Amino acid sequence: MDFCVTVSGLVKEVATTLSKISKDLRLMSSGPCSGFCELGLPALSPGSSIMPGKINPTVPEMVIQIAHQVVGNDVAVTMAYDEGELDLNVWDATFYKCLFESMQLVEREIPILHEHCVDGITARREDCRREAERSIALSTVIAATMGYPEGVRIAHKAAAEGKTVKEVVLEEGLMSAEDAELMLDPRVMTEPERMERAIADFRKKHA
Repeated sequence: MDFCVTVSGLVKEVATTLSKISKDLRLMSSGPCSGFCELGLPALSPGSSIMPGKINPTVPEMVIQIAHQVVGNDVAVTMAYDEGELDLNVWDATFYKCLFESMQLVEREIPILHEHCVDGITARREDCRREAERSIALSTVIAATMGYPEGVRIAHKAAAEGKTVKEVVLEEGLMSAEDAELMLDPRVMTEPERMERAIADFRKKHA
């Protein structure tokens, strides 16, 4: 019956992977006035019973609950295997009930997750852009161009004064508006080669 244990483990792997993705979607869609608010999920219900207008992540939470059941079934399959004696294992009903249930649950959840959640996801572009531009992580550009201590100083000042890194850099005259617009653009930081060229050009200009 070790084959059943192997298959059960593989089904559990699929279920928990989908659960992890769903938890991320649930967290990233939290908001809109607080939370991550990085993406929007389709509204499949009129709202929360205690918070009118709230969009509950019903499909991701369904996927998470299925993972709970599949993991429980996998534990039952494992214990049934462990209870075998010599060449005899009489726990067939546990194997098949749990394994077939897990396979059916996962089979049915995938198209629901796809059609009623993933297909309708929208990016909250303005929220994401605003948060990225306010990120203290942009101080890494200062560290790369002017040294680590300067990067730390700018990061601390931006955090203490509630300003963006770009605002502090421009106030102190550390970069021209043109350089700051390029080098402190979060989108440029997602392109390593472009960022590397920008830093090299800046260093050469101010050598």
